[in-house]
Amino acid sequence: MKTYTINTRIDFETLDKIQTLSETLDVKKSDIVRDALTEYFKGGCDCEKDDNPKYNLLQSLGFTELIFWLYEKARNPEVSEIDELYIELIEMIKELNEQGLLKPDIQSELAMVTEELNQVLYNKDYRKGYFDFVNSFNYEVLADFMYTLRYDDDNNQVIHIK
Repeated sequence: MKTYTINTRIDFETLDKIQTLSETLDVKKSDIVRDALTEYFKGGCDCEKDDNPKYNLLQSLGFTELIFWLYEKARNPEVSEIDELYIELIEMIKELNEQGLLKPDIQSELAMVTEELNQVLYNKDYRKGYFDFVNSFNYEVLADFMYTLRYDDDNNQVIHIK
């Protein structure tokens, strides 16, 4: 399909949103604008066709499960799930790291979680019946991380939940 170039003027607020989303998803601003226009004329978002692995990862059930599990452990730190879940959580954290989605503060918190999950899985003498990380995990850092995924510096929503 042949493509064409157009020039247009936009306000600073819109430009800032495009820039923030571009940085978050690690794609060109022109890709953001082109995709938005294409989706607009299609009549909505067809999210299955999204090819950005970072965006797909943040929209995945595995990511949701990780966040839910972390908050659930604050309420109930008992080691009570099957090993397969712990393996999936470790893989999700690894993938978030590989995609460059984690800033150092949340990366450090999740490294602590990964370490303990590995202990629970592979060191049978370690099993205490509960997770220790919940006593030192900084849930404020997790909340800030989630907030930065959803909003820009001006409190405008940049990632829409499906």
